[in-house]
Amino acid sequence: MSLNTLETHLPFSLNYAQASAEEMSLERQEAWGRYKNLGLPSHRLESWRYTDFRSACSNSFEPSDTIIDPIELVREHDSFRLVFINGFLRHELSDLNLMPDGVIIESIYDNRNHLNQSVSLHSNVFSNLITDSIVDLNTALAVDSYLIKIEKNIHLTKPIEILNVFSKKCSVFTRILIELSTNSRIKVIETIKNNSSEGVQINHVLSTKL
Repeated sequence: MSLNTLETHLPFSLNYAQASAEEMSLERQEAWGRYKNLGLPSHRLESWRYTDFRSACSNSFEPSDTIIDPIELVREHDSFRLVFINGFLRHELSDLNLMPDGVIIESIYDNRNHLNQSVSLHSNVFSNLITDSIVDLNTALAVDSYLIKIEKNIHLTKPIEILNVFSKKCSVFTRILIELSTNSRIKVIETIKNNSSEGVQINHVLSTKL
């Protein structure tokens, strides 16, 4: 599928070119088709009554990349922290090696071959959350997604903190699935810090699977 076939509301057609041919699953294509048909939500939809998408998306933003300037982050919570800079998980800033036994953090795309089919980059866990073109847009454009799996009988004493930091003007599509097993319990803190003077476009889906 070439970029020329993806004519729809800018600025998102450019972002779709991030995906390789292998990533363009049927579900991605179907989600993109639904978005093309519905467009951005308007004020007439109750769930988006106070959100002005037309204004927020009036300018074109380039897709984010992994190149960032050195950054220092103040730790605000006693937590197991996952740090995403411009949409990408930064291992050197995260507490991946400090996670207790029974907590698994994986890139769904990188590990899709051994993960259960129900937990995939294009899983219905995400795309069928709500009938909404914004979720469809996330399904179509998310470059990667992450699984936080809590195994059976695990009760974390500290919360897992998902810290999203944006350092420059960019467009970001991210998704995280938290999978809870029998008798497992966690608390989650999610924070977004925008350090860009030019603004960012963020489409982030966070879902739980019991």
